[in-house]
Amino acid sequence: MRRKIRVFTLATCLPMALLAMGARFLWAKAPGPTSTALTGHVSSSKDGPMEGVLVSARKEGSTFTVTVVSDKDGTYSFPRTNLGPGSYQLHIRAIGYELDDPGTLKVSTQKTTAVNLKLHELADISHQMTTQEWLQSVPGTQEQKMELAGCGGCHTLQRVLTSHHTADEFMSIFERMSSYYVEVNGYRPEKSGQPSRFSPNEKVKQRAEYFSSLNLSKMEKYNYELKSLPRPTGRSTHVIYTEYDLLGKDRAPHDVAVDHDGNVWYTDSGWEKIGKLDPKTGKVTEYSIQQFKPDEPVGPVDLEIDKDGNLWPGLNEQNQVAKFDIKTAEFKYWDPTTSGLKSTPFVMPYHDDVDRKVWITDLASIGRMDLKSGEFERFDVFKNVPGGPRGHLVYQIMADSQNNCFFLDWPGGGVGEVDAKTGEVFFYPTPTRNSFSRRGHIDSQERFWFAEFYADQIGMFDTKTRTFKEWPVPDKWTFPYEANIDKNGYVWTSGHNSDRLQRLDPKTGEVIQYLLPRSTDARKIDFQDSRDGLVLWMPNKSEGSIVRVQVTE
Repeated sequence: MRRKIRVFTLATCLPMALLAMGARFLWAKAPGPTSTALTGHVSSSKDGPMEGVLVSARKEGSTFTVTVVSDKDGTYSFPRTNLGPGSYQLHIRAIGYELDDPGTLKVSTQKTTAVNLKLHELADISHQMTTQEWLQSVPGTQEQKMELAGCGGCHTLQRVLTSHHTADEFMSIFERMSSYYVEVNGYRPEKSGQPSRFSPNEKVKQRAEYFSSLNLSKMEKYNYELKSLPRPTGRSTHVIYTEYDLLGKDRAPHDVAVDHDGNVWYTDSGWEKIGKLDPKTGKVTEYSIQQFKPDEPVGPVDLEIDKDGNLWPGLNEQNQVAKFDIKTAEFKYWDPTTSGLKSTPFVMPYHDDVDRKVWITDLASIGRMDLKSGEFERFDVFKNVPGGPRGHLVYQIMADSQNNCFFLDWPGGGVGEVDAKTGEVFFYPTPTRNSFSRRGHIDSQERFWFAEFYADQIGMFDTKTRTFKEWPVPDKWTFPYEANIDKNGYVWTSGHNSDRLQRLDPKTGEVIQYLLPRSTDARKIDFQDSRDGLVLWMPNKSEGSIVRVQVTE
């Protein structure tokens, strides 16, 4: 939970603070510039030095926040390359603790500022818990918890479980919530434009009773233990985050993609826009997309870059195929409705140079567009699946080097293939049933890495041998959304409900988790080579920001 820090004038507060707190403020004596801008120790009266505390610094007037993590000795340290001179406010993330206010801190160009941070323990951690921690804490069956987890698509479970709503009130809330579009965030609810599918049947009533049995409508204190995950330790603390604000918290960045110049592009699933972040300046520029269906929800989701550097956003309910020319800043549109496609959430242009064709999806089928003619063809990919098409829907698509299309199946789980030359369709179920294969990437060895959302696993499908491997992430209810492999062979996934990144070493099976600075709903991630080495970029759909992740080991 982010704690607001009161602002004090350093010139008046510093002498008194030095006298009152002794060595709490320490200034380096080195005559020249140092590599560290701000450092100190984090401790509490209960634990002493504390490892795994996220310390965030925000410069007055800035549009970005930098975060580091304390090590095994409780030491936090901001490199000068990440923290320039100026006045800063600090806040922390450590469940069960809050920061004693250190006031406004001055970072200079020549000396290292040293500030020891004191934390105090909280009696109530409910307002700091992630959705994953709530799901680990509440009683109930797997089915009941899955229904509860569905609320996490737009906001965390904190809203649900710290409320005082009765079962009858939850029935009204269910009806209202069913009318909203699922791709927005809590700062900008948007109506779905579809007729309500709400039915107050017995099952829904039981769900309302279950929800009201967990919140504070019938009890003053929770009658079940609130379980929190441990703070980061060891290699999980070797990371620096930079969070860049967009043009308002009602922005809902869904996917990110990094262009050849290092600009970070994103789709905004709450508005009919794509945006560009210049990390050098923090400047954000938005580009409006034409709205084709005024009565349908707006907001693109997928974002891909072709070999020419053009952007392809997935326009979803607006049901158009769009290409954005980065050089001219102009869109070009194609209408796929003639082929029977009803929505276009995902597009795949990676290997259109092979045959000048681009793959697209709707929920029940896959389409292919000929860039020369503009014509579309449609593939009914589940028609001949054993057991029939029921329980199978297309989620994301990818293309191999020959522009064959591979798609991920939900909710059952599996990988499908459409042969680019023959149009023949193949389907391969995941070893773990009901895994919900959600999103992923095909690497240079033609291996399809993807997240198994319901199974809390990372999957790999070898497109050459048609075989699978699966690796579990450490904690249940992580709900990994997407998997992507970096140039060093590590596979990354972002937990939909956990506020954590996971990095898998496929050779050893080791998974390192990185706790993020605040509540984070991350979808598609991307990588960039920089002067700081390999950097990961991710959207934060729930807070309207883009996050830069730099591992420092």
